[in-house]
Formats: sequence, structure tokens, C-alpha cells
Amino acid sequence: MNLRVSDECWARWGAVIRHLANEYSFPAATKSELNMFLRLYRGGGSTFRDKRERWRFVIDTIRRDNVIHSIVAITLTSESKQNPRYNGAVITRACDVHPNPGGDEFVGAPDLQWVVVTSGGESYQHCCGKECNSLERCHAARTPRNNWEMTRLCIIQKAYEQEVIALRDHIETLSAQVEEKNASRKKWKESSRKWRDQNSRLNETVSTVTQELAMANNEFHATIDSMTKDLRRVKGGNASLRDRVQALERENKSLRTQEAINATQKMGRVQQCMDDNSNYLANRQAKEENTALKEQNKILERKIQDMERKSSGLLGEKVRLQAQLDNMSMEANALVQETKVMGENCGDADTRIKELSDDVKKLNDDMEIAELNNAISKNNMQVQINRLAGANTKLESEKKGLDTCLAKLEAKNRDLTAQEKRDAATISKLEATARLNDDRAKQLEATLNKTRRESEGKARQHAEQVARLERAIRERDDSARRLCDQTHHPQTLPARELERQRAISREAHERAADLRSKLDAAELLMEAKAAEMVALERKCAAAEARARAAEEKNGGKAAASAASREEETQARLRELERRCAEKTAAAFEWQAKCEDRNTYTLSLEKDVEEMRGVMEGVLGRVSVHQGRKRRRTEGPDFKV
Repeated sequence: MNLRVSDECWARWGAVIRHLANEYSFPAATKSELNMFLRLYRGGGSTFRDKRERWRFVIDTIRRDNVIHSIVAITLTSESKQNPRYNGAVITRACDVHPNPGGDEFVGAPDLQWVVVTSGGESYQHCCGKECNSLERCHAARTPRNNWEMTRLCIIQKAYEQEVIALRDHIETLSAQVEEKNASRKKWKESSRKWRDQNSRLNETVSTVTQELAMANNEFHATIDSMTKDLRRVKGGNASLRDRVQALERENKSLRTQEAINATQKMGRVQQCMDDNSNYLANRQAKEENTALKEQNKILERKIQDMERKSSGLLGEKVRLQAQLDNMSMEANALVQETKVMGENCGDADTRIKELSDDVKKLNDDMEIAELNNAISKNNMQVQINRLAGANTKLESEKKGLDTCLAKLEAKNRDLTAQEKRDAATISKLEATARLNDDRAKQLEATLNKTRRESEGKARQHAEQVARLERAIRERDDSARRLCDQTHHPQTLPARELERQRAISREAHERAADLRSKLDAAELLMEAKAAEMVALERKCAAAEARARAAEEKNGGKAAASAASREEETQARLRELERRCAEKTAAAFEWQAKCEDRNTYTLSLEKDVEEMRGVMEGVLGRVSVHQGRKRRRTEGPDFKV
């Protein structure tokens, strides 16, 4: 029975058991020793009793199957040197109702207490009584408990009651913890549901904000594109105006140079003056146009600056919206992480549902795969049917190509001749292997002969020893018989021992004879195997000679003879391998039998040594008996 003590029980009672082993000769001091001690008992009980030289021990336990969950009490009772004031103790759990501050000096305190019991079975220390007093017996004298077993059972009953109460309290606390865990689990589920709803709302908000930002970004990009186009158009007009102004300035410079030239000339030409006048008016008109263009250019530059300021404002608004989007995405990620953490904390049922859904999906996938496999197998069957139909047509077409087959057969004939050469090489290899096996068989035969000679020598020695022992036994039988005739007593224990030794010697003779017969049979079998191997070698040589003769005679014949020779060669090779395997197995078997014979010889030697010791003891007892008889009949205290 594989009994074992639980770790909690040993942690509570280990110090007490070690103290009992050191002071009171308890048979176990460690947990493993206690397990081995309890495994000596049979049955399914929970009380274990042990009796030592000076002390008796009774161990009451709480047991389930092969596990000792708790020790209720250990009772210690003295066998000798009884003291009326102290005769033993019952070691059990401390009372939960009446604490004992003075019991801390005992081993196992404060969890355990030692209830001292006197030789009369009385205990003055145990606080709680077993029975309740009725009304008419409340003032009556208390009857003493004069039975050790009754006292022990009363104390143990109270310990059992406290164990049951403690277990019920533990069950109540566990049920309360389970209820708290269920309530906390419900709260977690509600909070996780709230977080899921909040997360979904947040995801919706993030999606809407993302869409709005995308729309605003698109509008901003469209505005920027339109403003960029206007700016490019304005820059193009400004460039054309600048080119025109530069052309007018160049004309102005040329006119100024012309005025300077005309100023140096004479003022006599009226036409020249009128031309100068017209040129002056044109120059003045050009200057006015230039100033108007400059003012228009300034207006356009102011518009460009306003548009650039608006563009920078829109860029800042875009950066601000992008920062808000990043913050909202970070908050969404944090909420997602919190939701994941809460889902992991309370997700046992969710994971189970997911596992079941995954299993269902796997089953559906397996069903789909099975259906696909079925369809594929149907297609494969159809393909095989079509292939077989094609093979049929091929066979019908192959019937017409017998001429090509004849050429192939001729090539196969050449291959068979090459195979025959390879078979000859294989036969030579197998012959070498057979020679090696023959050498090994010869070595085994030599070993068997040596072992047989050694066993025969040992058998002769054993036979001589047995003969000497038989002579000694016969002499001692005669002496014992004479002693029995002299004393007129019935057959004593030495005579029965001599009869048993004679039976042992007869059995040894029979075993030796059986061993000799088996050895002779083994020798005959080995000789038969050797003869069979010689005959097999002769047959192999004859078969090889016949094969060579047939090869020389029918060297150019068809492939049928080569195939038959190949089959015969393979059959011979298989037969040779089988016989070699049988021969090797027989050699190993006889080697094992020789080893068994050696062990049997050693056992016979041990039996002979035991027989010799028994005979020496018998002779010693006979001599002692004769001396006692002589002293009784011839000593000074003999009276007629």
C-alpha cells in the first residue's frame, strides 16, 4: 500500500515525531521513514498501532485513499516501570475554547498539546468533557475513567469535533471568498462592458473627427492651390509689367540722350522742335503710365502679402488640428490598452467562448476541407478511370509491338548473363561468410568442449563431495540411531534434519545425473550439426560444380535457363542463410545452457556448504546431548 503523509501534516507534526523518535524510540524520525512505516500496514483504516520494548503508540489520522491529510492524535503509553503519577500522554491539537498558557514548554506548542494520563486512565488536564450532565446529575460525584482506551477516545472525539468545526469555518471562509470573487468578477464584467461601450463611442468620435479633419485638410489644400494659382498669375502679370517698365526706361534714357544732343544743336528747325515736343509729350505720358503701373504693382504685392498671411494662418490651424488629432489618437490608444488589460483580467469566459468559436470554425474548416477532399478524390477517381482507359488503349497498341519486345528480351538476356556473373560474385562472398561462420562454430565448439571438460571435472568433484557427505551422513545416521536406541526416545529434530539433508543429497545426485544426460545430448546435437554443415558444404560444392558445367555446356541458350539458375541460386542462398542462422542460434543456446549449468553448479556448492554447516550443528547438538546424558547418569548429583 503506497501510503504517504501530506506536506501540511508533516509541517504540523514533524517536531513531535522527531522528539518521539529521540526520547521514546518511535520507529520514524523523518517524513520518508514515516511513509515507509505506515506502508507496513494493510487495510483502509485510519488508526495505526505499534508496540515497542518500553512504549506503545496509537496514531489516529484523517485519511483519504492513500493520503494522510492530518494526524488527529498520537497516544503514548508506557509498557514497563509504571508510574502512578505519569504513565503516558495523548498528543492532540490545542483546545480552541480553553487556551493553556503553561503548555508552551511541550514540543509542538502552541498548535499541539500533551494531555497527561495516569496509569488508571485518569486525566486532570483535559478541559472539555465528552458528555453533558443532566439536571439530576449536575451535583453528583464524577465517576473516574479507569480505562486508558476510553480516555483516549474521549480526548480524540473532542479533537475530531474541533477538526470538523475548523473545516466548516474554512469552508465558510472559502465560500465567502468565492462569493467575493464572483461579485468582483461581475463588477469587472460590468466595467469591461462600460469600457467597451466607451471605447466604441470614442472610436466613433475619432472616426468622425478624422473625417472632419480630412475634409478640412482637403478644403485647405484646395484653397492653397487656388491661391497659388492666383499668385502665379499675378506674378506673371507683374513680370510683364516690369518688362514694359524696363522698356520704357530704356526709351526714356534714349530720349534724354537725344534731348541732350538736340540741346547742343541749333534751335532753328521748327519741325525738329515739334518732334521734340511730341517726344516730350510721349515721354510724359509714359512716365504717368509707369507711375500707374507702380501703384498697381504695390496693390498686387499687398494682396500677395495678405494671401501669404492667410496661408500661414491656415498652416498654423492645420498644425493645431494635427496636434489635436495626435492627442486624441494617443488617448484612444491608452483607452484601447486599458480595455485590453481589463479584457485580459476578466477574459476567462471570453477566451473560452473564443476557443469554442475557434473550434467551431476549425470544425467548419475541416468539414469544408473534407468536402474538398471528397471532391478531389472524386476527381482523382475519374482521372484514374480515364488513365485506366488510356492504359487499356496502350495495352491494345502494345500488343501490336511484339517485335520491339523481342529486341528488349534479347537485351534482358544480356542483362541476365551479367546478373549471373554478379550472382557468382555474391556466392563467393557468401562462401567467405560461411567459412567465417564455420570458424566461429569451431571456436564455439572448442569453447563448449572446454566448458564440458570443466563441468565434468566439477561434476566429478561434486560427486566425490556428495559421496563423502553421504558416508558422513550414514555414519551420523548410525550414531543417531544408536543414541535413539539407547535413550528409547522418539525421533528428534536432528534425525529429521538428517532426513532432510539426505533428501537434498538425493536431489543433488538426480540433478547431476540430469545435467550429465543433457550434456551428452548437447554433444550429440553438436556432432549432428557439424555433420549437417559438412553435408551442406558438400552440397553447395556439388551445386556450384553442376552450375559451372551447365554454364560451359549451355553458354549460348535462352533466358529461361538463366532465370531458373538464378532462382535455384537464390533458393540455395536462402537455405544457406537459414541454416547458418539456426547454427548460430543453437550455439548461443548451448552457451546459455552452459552458463546455466555453471550457476547450477555454484548453487550446488552453496547447498553442500549449507549441508556441511547443518551437519556440524547436528554433531554439536548430539555431542552436547551425550554430555548432558553422561552428566545426568554419572554426575555427583545423580540419585537412584
